[in-house]
Amino acid sequence: MSKHFPFALDTDEDIILVRAWIEGYGLSMALDTAATHTVIDVNVLLMKGHDFPKQQSMITVETASGILEAQIVSTINFEALGIERQNFPVLSYDFLKHGILSAYDGVIGLDFFKNTVLTVDFREMFITVRI
Repeated sequence: MSKHFPFALDTDEDIILVRAWIEGYGLSMALDTAATHTVIDVNVLLMKGHDFPKQQSMITVETASGILEAQIVSTINFEALGIERQNFPVLSYDFLKHGILSAYDGVIGLDFFKNTVLTVDFREMFITVRI
């Protein structure tokens, strides 16, 4: 089954923004096919009421802003582009603390698209996802 999603490029940064949801809370996420992991700003998770355990799993990641420590967070429900993942682990860190001022809440990385076919059509300006 294939689903098509139109997109527009941000003219300043050429970023594809897509709508996503965590437990019904809407997010604006950048589609990043160069990112290995899906990442969400920790401030967004805190605002939506996510409770972080005292003992958190951490991972060192390399980002465009440098190498940093990120928390591994299992979300109850993460959905974007017609794909729904239960208990999907995302990485999270404080964007502002690391000097990242962003118009979006995080990035959807390649881990989210496992077992799917993802096509980004720049001529027609739509994303096709086949599950």
